[in-house]
Amino acid sequence: WDLLSLLAIGYDTVFLPLQAFEPPRFQFMVVMDWATTIFWSLDIVVCSFTGYREGGLVEMRWSRIARRYLRSWFLFDFTLVAFDWTMVLNADQQDSDLFGLVRLGKYGKVIRITRFIRLARLARVLKAMSILSDFSDMLHTEISSTLFNLMTLFVSIFALSHFIA
Repeated sequence: WDLLSLLAIGYDTVFLPLQAFEPPRFQFMVVMDWATTIFWSLDIVVCSFTGYREGGLVEMRWSRIARRYLRSWFLFDFTLVAFDWTMVLNADQQDSDLFGLVRLGKYGKVIRITRFIRLARLARVLKAMSILSDFSDMLHTEISSTLFNLMTLFVSIFALSHFIA
């Protein structure tokens, strides 16, 4: 699941900034928008059942897991997923000829604002850092740990240059 999260974050990191230029919607982008929206919706459910470490022990009681998730990432995740669903459903409606007649003044502004808010999905990179930290903890040799840290640094620099450009 963590690997799929990293792939979804990678897709968002590359393709979301492109939305500012309103590129033509290829079938690949439509499929990936649907796939990532469904994935992040399922991620809310998975996170509410995923145990965590506390004081050297792994907490697996659902009530405590859900309480911790509700206090930490839930509101952020839920808000982003709601915007994702709004964007995916509106994108499908924009493709139909009938809905094209409704695109007037304020509606266009709302879509642009929603696209800007959608960039907040890139804050999921914070989650990626914790996932990468967990992967790093699994590495037992000095060489593999060093290579993993170098790869993480390279990807971070690549992502930062992507945003600056």
